Amino acid sequence: MEIYLNIHGVTAKLTSDSFEFIDLVKSNFQCFLIKEMKDEAPNLTVKFDRKAGLYAREMKSLLPRLSSGLYQNQNAIFWENEFGFAVQVQLNNLKSWEINGYHFDLDSENSEEDRFKNYTRSMRWMIHFPIFSLLKKYHNMRLIHASTLSKDSEALVFAGLNKVGKSSLSRYIFENYNFQYMSDNFLLSDSDQVYGFPEKNRLSPESMSNLDIDFSGEREIYGKYQIPLEEKDINLIAKPKTVFIVNNYDSLIIEEISSETALNTIEAMHNYLQEFPDYTFYSMLDSFDTWKQRNDPLFSNDISFFKLYLPLNWSFQEAATKVLRCI
Repeated sequence: MEIYLNIHGVTAKLTSDSFEFIDLVKSNFQCFLIKEMKDEAPNLTVKFDRKAGLYAREMKSLLPRLSSGLYQNQNAIFWENEFGFAVQVQLNNLKSWEINGYHFDLDSENSEEDRFKNYTRSMRWMIHFPIFSLLKKYHNMRLIHASTLSKDSEALVFAGLNKVGKSSLSRYIFENYNFQYMSDNFLLSDSDQVYGFPEKNRLSPESMSNLDIDFSGEREIYGKYQIPLEEKDINLIAKPKTVFIVNNYDSLIIEEISSETALNTIEAMHNYLQEFPDYTFYSMLDSFDTWKQRNDPLFSNDISFFKLYLPLNWSFQEAATKVLRCI
């Protein structure tokens, strides 16, 4: 089975013999699916199955060992973790990669949730992270951990650490104020505009219940339900207008902060989370000649920044009202 993707100018061809994996990728990349590749070869050729994983392990023997599970030469990287995931990234050139890999734990008898955890990890390591690396290198797009909405081509960004209410507040505003979704986890920015990476909306059972969203029939992974988004509810490019850094407190407070404070806080949060390619084996790309990317600012200077102290009491109406007054 094959699918083709075009994510903000980075193209990918995915081949797998796993219908479940293909279906997971399609449902998370629905707005980036294309019917066929044009004349040019894709930037990424990704193969995910047992045969591809065995091939990756075989190619490992040709590479010098850097550390436990990590091997590299001048144009390839191999990485394998202790849980059975193995992948080889072969750089034909800096814009054309072949990625072969598999999660061998899938050969064991696992629960559906454990299977989809392995698929989700594999999707991130083999598709998300190389795409983000190429977008950073060639389109100057950097990642922000944020839940983001847009309206009239202007973006409302909620940045922050995990489990502080970003997704739940975004969902409430989406449901009640006619916004579109841009991201629920990964947002891309080139300093001037932000670029959506919608995937699915991930909400805890408690959040779903308090937002009165029916979650019957939805799959739960990592303790959160994966809620699909309709194409009409998605926007992929917008001008950032307002950024809220979400914290928790026992009373609702919104205070304006300087851009320097906001950007320093966002960078510190990213370093704490360590959820981006820079904190994985993809960081070894920087050892290749001419790969190192420049780091431009995440946002331009004409944006308003606020710190939002959000009580964990599910009273989103007051929070949404005050947030929308700021934009």
